[in-house]
Amino acid sequence: MKIQVKTKAKTTGTKKPALYTHLHLSKQERPRYADSLRFPDRLSDLSPANVSDLIGQYTVLLAYAQEDLAELSREMVRLDYEEKSVTARMLVSRPQLNTIPKHQREGVIETDASILIIRRQQKEAAMKKEHTAMFVARFQSFINALSRDLSRRSISDRSI
Repeated sequence: MKIQVKTKAKTTGTKKPALYTHLHLSKQERPRYADSLRFPDRLSDLSPANVSDLIGQYTVLLAYAQEDLAELSREMVRLDYEEKSVTARMLVSRPQLNTIPKHQREGVIETDASILIIRRQQKEAAMKKEHTAMFVARFQSFINALSRDLSRRSISDRSI
């Protein structure tokens, strides 16, 4: 993973320049084992080292899924802003829309081709976000189960 930090000075009138830092992280690659990794049927058949390895693999998958979830959230905010901008531009470019009743105006806006495209993209992003959130929850539950098993083994080894 590559991390870049950019700091910019921005003049804020008569005050001293404010420093803004932007952190740019490169997109994490999808792990090669993502499709082949299976949760074991019996954890008791695995050694503590194997359980630790599984925790590590599921943690990487969790990080990858959380990154996708964050990206989808950002995309949904962008689409919402774009929808509001298109609506505002439409109202400015067609002043006659402001003279018709609100329900008719909303009907015209709702049937605009660009708004329909944005709404379709919003629905797709929401479905992807829900799907990704399910993976995040699943990976987190796998990590929790593996951690509990490893802790249980550690406690039982100490009591012997």
